[in-house]
Amino acid sequence: MTGQKRTLFLLLALASAGVLISGFIAAMGPVLRTGANDFAAFYAGATLAGSGRIYDVEPQYALQKQQFGAYMPAVTFIRLPFYGSEQESDRAVGVTEVGVLSSR
Repeated sequence: MTGQKRTLFLLLALASAGVLISGFIAAMGPVLRTGANDFAAFYAGATLAGSGRIYDVEPQYALQKQQFGAYMPAVTFIRLPFYGSEQESDRAVGVTEVGVLSSR
């Protein structure tokens, strides 16, 4: 492959990657920002860890609605309890979204 062809190939590959990444951000950005994903279940599990109600859906839905403005019936905490306890330390320091600290 000549130098000119290699440069053209590299530019096309970078442009294609840019288009794919931009499309992903455009499609998933609102979902990730509003909490409309499975993070809401982990947040509820962390909040309810140790309460004895970690698998009750009503408190989970109430927490999701309080924190994210809506609840998603298909998104409930179903993992083993230690996952909730593990996430509890994140919640204690104010992590409400992956990589974002709450101002509360």
